[in-house]
Amino acid sequence: MNLTNCSKYNQIEKTLLISFSAKLSKLRKISLVESEKIITPMLDYAIKESKKDKTYYLTEKLGDILIGRTKSENIFVEKIIKQINSGLKLKRSEGVNDDDIRFWWNKNDIERRMIILFDDLNILIMNEFEKNKTKSIEIANEIIWKKNPIFGENNNKKNREYKPLPYELRSRVYNFLNKKLEFTKRKIINDIFKNSSFVSFNSYLRDEIKKGHI
Repeated sequence: MNLTNCSKYNQIEKTLLISFSAKLSKLRKISLVESEKIITPMLDYAIKESKKDKTYYLTEKLGDILIGRTKSENIFVEKIIKQINSGLKLKRSEGVNDDDIRFWWNKNDIERRMIILFDDLNILIMNEFEKNKTKSIEIANEIIWKKNPIFGENNNKKNREYKPLPYELRSRVYNFLNKKLEFTKRKIINDIFKNSSFVSFNSYLRDEIKKGHI
């Protein structure tokens, strides 16, 4: 199937369908046709939720507004900005800076939602694999937290070591990890499993952010 012939999608959505299908195909070593069948309902869900939340037509410059580079006179946009701002103080304490805010919140709303859904899908697939291997949900969850960065909006977790990192940090974290050689990444993971000071991959990343390495 030609992915670009999906007439129900606008150009941004077609591009997202193509790019996320390609990512899933490469990551999970499946055909583009198979990956498209998985990504299409995810994209449809993202669009449906975006329209339900009335954020589908939001400006792609929310990040610029949030850091004061520009202003909006739209009442609904100002309401959204106020909602986002209410959580930024805590996120800044996690190391989020203006560039992170701008990079994440200047994205199209559907793209942000697709990134979150795609991350969730990968965690689910890895969790199922580890659960089948270990025969334990608890051990599988622990392994996932030790092997992967986990992002989310759950800022109420009391245990900092198993607390998701803000999505605003996602790009900076992956840029940092992508610069690491594969054997270095494996060494980091091995150290996390052996070193009690880092009980999760996120705790290692928080330490690196604190040191200014990320």
